[in-house]
Amino acid sequence: EFEGFADWYFYLAQTSSDNYMTFVMSGDHNRSELRQMNEWKTSTSSWRKMIGEVKCFYPSTSSLDQYTFMQIHDSDGINKPLVRLVWLRSRSGKSDHLWAVIRTSVSSSSYQYVDLGARPSGFFKAEIKVRNNTLKVKINGVTKVSKNVSYWSAYHNYFKAGVYLQDAGTAKVQFKSLKYYYN
Repeated sequence: EFEGFADWYFYLAQTSSDNYMTFVMSGDHNRSELRQMNEWKTSTSSWRKMIGEVKCFYPSTSSLDQYTFMQIHDSDGINKPLVRLVWLRSRSGKSDHLWAVIRTSVSSSSYQYVDLGARPSGFFKAEIKVRNNTLKVKINGVTKVSKNVSYWSAYHNYFKAGVYLQDAGTAKVQFKSLKYYYN
C-alpha cells in the first residue's frame, strides 16, 4: 500500500529479500507514526492487538534519551497513551533497554515502568493486546506485562506505531511486519 511513497521521515528500505517500513525522526518531541483508524475500549470481549516485527536502532545523537515505537492511545479522554513501548538510554541502572511505560491512573500522571530487556540488535516480535480490561505485552512470545486496566475502560483507544521522540535527537525504527487484529 505504500509502494512509491517516500519521504525523509517514512520510506520502504529495500534489501535483496525484503522491504522494511522505516521511520526516521529528528527534533524535539517530533514523530512519524502510523495511526490505526479502528477505535475500541479496553473492556471489549474480543482481543484487540498489534503485533510488529520491529528493529529499534541505537540513536545517532547522544542527546536523545527516549523514544516510543508502539503504543495504545486514547482518542476522546485525557489524550494520553495507556501504554508505550519505548527505548530508554538509561533507567534503574540499565542502559540501552526497552520498557513498557503504563499509565496507572486516569486522574494523575503516574506510571509503571516494566523492563522488557536489552534492546536486540536485530528484529524482534513485539505484541500489545487488550480484552476484558486486561493489558498484555509480549516480547518474542514471552509475556512481560499482564495488568488489569479497568481504570481506562471509559476511553476509546487506537494503536500507533513508528517513532515518537520524547526529547531532542534523531531516532530510527524499522518494521518487517505490522499487523492489527480485531476479533
